[in-house]
Amino acid sequence: MSWNFFNRTSKRSVVTKAAERDYERECTKMQHLEDASKKIYKDSKKATAANEAFGKASAKIGQDLITTLGGQVSPPLKAFEIATTKQKQLLQERASLTNQCWTESTKKYNSIFPYYSTQLKTRDKALQEYSKVQAKLDKYQEREHTAANSVKIEQAKREMLPVKADFEQKNSTLMSDMPKFYAARLDYFQPALKASVQSECWVHREVIRTFKNSLNVMDTEAGSKADGKVRNLLEDIRKLSITTDD
Repeated sequence: MSWNFFNRTSKRSVVTKAAERDYERECTKMQHLEDASKKIYKDSKKATAANEAFGKASAKIGQDLITTLGGQVSPPLKAFEIATTKQKQLLQERASLTNQCWTESTKKYNSIFPYYSTQLKTRDKALQEYSKVQAKLDKYQEREHTAANSVKIEQAKREMLPVKADFEQKNSTLMSDMPKFYAARLDYFQPALKASVQSECWVHREVIRTFKNSLNVMDTEAGSKADGKVRNLLEDIRKLSITTDD
């Protein structure tokens, strides 16, 4: 959306320089806010896709190992395959939560900006009409003050009253609403931020727990093999049957 500033085509501006600067400042802030919100929307969609892709790729490694080794699948390898499959499910849930927290919330937030775009255009149209009538009044006032010209001046003044009031009302509404909307941005995104952090904590906690279970299986298997080696060594010692003669 293009955030147009004051129309400067009129010979003499109907608004003060201070008012013009204030309006430009608020429009600039709104432009930056819209740009940032659109980036959040795009980046959240990328994050969702990346989560799903990573989960699928990780699970594929476990599945490929099972397929490659065939009937020689060990408990640790099976535990790893189960862990990567579980991780895939968790990352899919994480992607869904990211979509809810950021993609959908920013999509809804971004839908508000077209409303302001319409209001800006309406205000700009009112400003042009106000400037047009003001220019006509200025032209009459610069002429010789004849009776006929005085009538035109009074007519232009009466014509200017409603268009001036219309512009001031639209301008006042925007200058009240835009700062409020901008200031409320943190209140809007705070719940999404909190929900996002909570979901990240939950997903990572579950992923760690899943792979710890896999690691425990591996440690148990390694311990069993070590115990077997010790038993074999003791058996070999007994087979030596060393005796001494008196």
